[in-house]
Amino acid sequence: MIGSMMVSYTRARAEGLGIECKGGLMQRPERVVTIGVCAILCGVMGSVIGGDYKIYIPGLPVQIFETMSIFTIPITVMAFMTNMTAFNRLKDAKKALDLQDKQSSNTGLGKVVTIFLIAFAGVFAGAASAQNADNSNPSPLKFPTPKGITNELFYLQRDPNTNTIIYELNLKDDGKVDPEKPVNIYWIRYADKGQKEELSYVQRKFAYGLQTRAIGNDEYELRFVSHKKLPLYLKRSAVDKKYHVYIDANDKRIMLDRVFVRIEGGSYWIPNVRYVELKGINAKTQAAIVERLKI
Repeated sequence: MIGSMMVSYTRARAEGLGIECKGGLMQRPERVVTIGVCAILCGVMGSVIGGDYKIYIPGLPVQIFETMSIFTIPITVMAFMTNMTAFNRLKDAKKALDLQDKQSSNTGLGKVVTIFLIAFAGVFAGAASAQNADNSNPSPLKFPTPKGITNELFYLQRDPNTNTIIYELNLKDDGKVDPEKPVNIYWIRYADKGQKEELSYVQRKFAYGLQTRAIGNDEYELRFVSHKKLPLYLKRSAVDKKYHVYIDANDKRIMLDRVFVRIEGGSYWIPNVRYVELKGINAKTQAAIVERLKI
């Protein structure tokens, strides 16, 4: 059971870091087929040779084979193979991350120049800007802006690829917010073919999913399952009468549009999160705003 869980978990963690991780000899389809075929075969053979059929070797106090062995022997092999699959996926993911680190180190000078230019320009733009934004240490990637999503609330992007997580208002047939699941969450895989894809179980439960709680007046409190200390609020705006997600950061209330997680180095299991950037509209002044949080 541990091996089966680790196969899925290792893939989810790797994909959360932008690494393709689908290899192995005992993936989910193989496990399902193995268990199903062995269970059916055990039942069929039990009716043919009997449920209490046993084979002994003289001198040994226990049997070396019984009817149930038709099911337990393949399951034992599967237990070994699932752990090997999880280990191989972990090893492959580490190789891919090491390769990314090597490639990023080759472009280190370009990053320094980019950061310098942004900081230099900020000296002149800062006085005229309504909101002072920290533009240091930007991502080297150019991220797309999602288009054509009617009920989009906000989206989340992070290094090391452009795959984007969409948080979309979930409406029922009558146009009202579904209180059981007010927000739909899914990927847009820009780094692949731009296809829409559901979050995996592990991603939904331990990484990018939301915990939701109704707080009255058709408003909801939202919390990321991976960072529950910072609440978000889903409520209707008094300005445009539409639903938006609000977050309080650095003594400002922000109508959220984008969340960006800057990851720089670290390990496979513990990525080095440098900051979380929140982009949106200042709910008080209606001016564009960008705020950063250190995690």
